[in-house]
Amino acid sequence: MEIVTKKTSLNMNRITDQKTENFVIESDTIIPDIKPDILNTIATSGTVCIYKRELNNQKLRFDGTVQTYIMYLADEENGRVRGLQTNLDFSEGMDFEQTGKNASAEIDVRVKNMECKILNGRKIHVKAVLEVSATIYQNENVEVIEQLNEEANIQKMTMPTKISSLVGEGNTKIFAKDTFVIDNTDDLAEILKVEVKLVNRDYKVSYHKVLLKSDLIIRILYLTEDKRMKSIENRIPVMGFVDMPDVKEEDFCDVRYEMRNVLIKPNPVEEHSIYAECEIEAELRMYHNAEVDLIQDIYSTEKRLTFQSKTIRVAERTEPIKENFVIQEKQRMDELVNKTIYDARVTPRLNETEKVNGKIQYIGEVEVEFIFEGDNSSNVDTKRIVLPFDYTIENSQIDTTSKMRTNIEILTDQFVVEPDDQISIKIELEFIVEVSNQTELNLLDAIEMSEEELDRHGMVIYFVKPKDTLWEIAKRFCSTVDEIKRVNQIEQERNLPVRTKTIYSKLC
Repeated sequence: MEIVTKKTSLNMNRITDQKTENFVIESDTIIPDIKPDILNTIATSGTVCIYKRELNNQKLRFDGTVQTYIMYLADEENGRVRGLQTNLDFSEGMDFEQTGKNASAEIDVRVKNMECKILNGRKIHVKAVLEVSATIYQNENVEVIEQLNEEANIQKMTMPTKISSLVGEGNTKIFAKDTFVIDNTDDLAEILKVEVKLVNRDYKVSYHKVLLKSDLIIRILYLTEDKRMKSIENRIPVMGFVDMPDVKEEDFCDVRYEMRNVLIKPNPVEEHSIYAECEIEAELRMYHNAEVDLIQDIYSTEKRLTFQSKTIRVAERTEPIKENFVIQEKQRMDELVNKTIYDARVTPRLNETEKVNGKIQYIGEVEVEFIFEGDNSSNVDTKRIVLPFDYTIENSQIDTTSKMRTNIEILTDQFVVEPDDQISIKIELEFIVEVSNQTELNLLDAIEMSEEELDRHGMVIYFVKPKDTLWEIAKRFCSTVDEIKRVNQIEQERNLPVRTKTIYSKLC
């Protein structure tokens, strides 16, 4: 006879694999005829744009480009600074073992390093090292027994478990546009460098929709017709909506942003402005956390039970941990004394991560590359410094077995030359730590009860062995945990007597 059960269906979105790899993208570039020969490179930077991402047959493929800006010293009498923009196109792949029918993938691609080598006055070789972090998700609908009818004194062992159930998925394209107005005295000659980043990422759930909010910061370094270097920075609010019919305010959102395209275009000289447009793809998953009393084992004190069981791994997800850390110090750099700082590129790196229960320690460094006025006023120079940091996040969500991913965003960076010629440095970092705690669950199904009556005993004397539990003893002798506790006056299981002690279990 099959036992009638009440089941609930949960949509599990499990992390099945995570991997980080480095890819080298390189290409030769010809200097356009309208630009002078190259004598020496000053700085090289790039923004990653992803056009396409596809997971198929255990292979994750992704196509995109690195929009690259190269500042160089022109091979001409005055040795002026010039700029060159080129694209490094790529099509790469990563292999994964655990990908199924309902698997999906997300990637985070960052420029780890860039360098430029001069081949001749009209040709250069550009190389970028990309750090790609990929996560594979697997959707699986799981039916969990919530209740079963109370026949033949069925005993249940339940385990309260927090489970993250997928509410829904969605994506939207966002176009962020702005016009950068430069000084009226500046007649724009060319763009030297562009830096793009998303900060202050947030969301709000309302009326079956998810509102995505963030700030897009664009910093442009440009050259004027009279050979002056200037910079301008704008903060553009980014907003997008995704329909999510079953979402509730207590649900939480996992949002990924991918830069699809960046367009920076100088307007006519007389307008004294630069047009900027970014196409951003936002992809989100909404989760609902619920505590479920999962039945892990059952038996009857009267009749024999049979059932099927399977083990699955599920994840409990929570809101990302966000903490800010400020690096603040003063340094004297003789090369920069009485010089104009045109730009500073800030790059954080993690060198070591140590995870223990309740906390995670980060050891890393922040590299700052200054672009500043050279000895010749028409020239520029660069200087790199490294600022080490050691930061610890304490949070009860962190466990040694947790799957974690950490992103470090640069919220603000300030470099001020003090009257004593020291440079006051203030860099605010935001640590964003995503934690997923994996749990292995035993799920029961197809519970049947035979008509066969179990042997009944009036009393059992049992000598307790190490690692015995009351549940195992009660199940073995068709008693109940409550009955054993009552007869033996046991208040807590950790006081279970061992070896020479005995348990007298009087059965009904």
